Amino acid sequence: MLALKELKSLGTGYSFAKPLTLYVKEGQLASLTARNGNAFLAAIMARMPAEGYISIDSERITPRTIHVMKSCMGYLPEQLPRDEITVDGLVDMFFDSEAGIDDYSRSMLIREWTALGIDRTVADRRLGKVDSAELRKVCLSLLGVTKRTVILVDNPTKDMDADDRRQVAEYLRQLASGDRLVVAATTDDYIIDKSDVVLK
Repeated sequence: MLALKELKSLGTGYSFAKPLTLYVKEGQLASLTARNGNAFLAAIMARMPAEGYISIDSERITPRTIHVMKSCMGYLPEQLPRDEITVDGLVDMFFDSEAGIDDYSRSMLIREWTALGIDRTVADRRLGKVDSAELRKVCLSLLGVTKRTVILVDNPTKDMDADDRRQVAEYLRQLASGDRLVVAATTDDYIIDKSDVVLK
C-alpha cells in the first residue's frame, strides 16, 4: 500500500492549494485529476515532503529510507527523452546493460509492445524521429517489464488519439493488478473511468 497523508508542501518550497491525502493498495489504479497532480507525483518520487508523510506498506519514508522507496517505484515523467540515441539504445540504457537486453526481458518487452500496439520497427529509430505518442507508449512498456510494485505516470496519454488513449487506459488497468499499484496524474476520462481511486 502507498499512503500519502496530509501533504502540504515539498522540501523545494512548493505548496499545494490544499493538503493532499491518498491511499492506494496493490491491484488498484489511482487517478490524480488535481491541477497540480504532477507536483504530487514529484513529491512521491523525488522529494521528501516538508509537511505530511509518505509510507509504503505502513513503513514511513524518511530521508534515510528514501532510496528503498525509489527502488520499488517506476516513474514515467511527462517530459520524455529526445536524445539522438535509438529506441533500442534507450531500452539498453533502461536495463543498464552494455551487452543489451537479455532474451527473456526482450520477449517480455515485445509482449508489452504488442499490448500497446507499438510497431516493432520503431526499435531502430532515433528518439527525436519517433512520434511523441509512440515514444510515450515505448517508455510505458519499459515500466511494464520491470518488477517495480509502484508505478507512477505523469500525463500518460499526452498527444494521443482516442484509440491510443483507450489502449493505454486498458494497459494501466492491467498493470495495476496482482502485487502492483499504479498512480496516474491525468485528466483523461478513459483512465479515470478505469480507476479504483480518483483524487480531485
